[in-house]
Amino acid sequence: MRNILWYYYQIRCDETNENNQETIIKSNGDEYIFKELTIPEDLLKQIVEILYFNQIPSFIIVINKDKSLITKYNDKDFVLLKKIPLLTNNFIDLTRIEVKIDKNDIGATWSKKIDYFMLQLNEFGINKEMLINSFNYYVGMAENAIAMANRINDNNIEFQYVIQHARLSYPLSHEKYYDPTTMVIDIRIRDLSEFIKAKFFNNNITIDEIDRMVKKYNINANEANMLYARLFYPSYYFDLFEDMVVDEEDEEKIFQILKKRKDYEQLLREFYDFYKNSYNIYDVEWLKKEL
Repeated sequence: MRNILWYYYQIRCDETNENNQETIIKSNGDEYIFKELTIPEDLLKQIVEILYFNQIPSFIIVINKDKSLITKYNDKDFVLLKKIPLLTNNFIDLTRIEVKIDKNDIGATWSKKIDYFMLQLNEFGINKEMLINSFNYYVGMAENAIAMANRINDNNIEFQYVIQHARLSYPLSHEKYYDPTTMVIDIRIRDLSEFIKAKFFNNNITIDEIDRMVKKYNINANEANMLYARLFYPSYYFDLFEDMVVDEEDEEKIFQILKKRKDYEQLLREFYDFYKNSYNIYDVEWLKKEL
């Protein structure tokens, strides 16, 4: 690692600390993150340009000796981020920066992911009983999400696209929030939906808390229905599913999610009851029948 950083960036490491897919480096009073890039390079360039143009603080991507953002390491794409002191302790609202892109068919995207997960389970799921036994339930949740997203798509509804994050953690971390490699371009309720799920499964969240955030976002009926669809889509499960299938992570994380399955269903019911009149929320028959 030290040789790679010196060869490509002329950085001498005073201290390194490896953590999952990234390495924290301290050098001459500065702190860097060397990490695997999990979004396309073109998307990263677009996001960096948008952040720079709109003067949004973020960690700096260091260009290597080949004048590239990307460094090949162990046959994977890596980037080097330089951490900077942030100008605020608050989280800047990224939804104010509209981005012009082609419409994203989220229902089709989710459907392709489900097909991929099914192949992964068939190929690598041998002897992983907890995954096998829980998989169909969460595919069913995803299919509800897909049906709602397709209904929105069939109505040719236009959404505002902005910079969001692939995932948000709870509690929110400035280090992750201002890391451009964690960002994506999507409709402006993606972060809201991922934060709600993260807070629920790592702590808890009430419908009153959700309503305060919904009012702060000032969302419309179409966005409310897409938020409901995203709350149905179990990204929290599928992220762990990929870890366990490929890397054989501890099943305890999946178990903790399964323990809260009924409580999460109740939160979805509360969301529907709370907003069904004001936002004409799409109903889900099986969820209503269990009221």
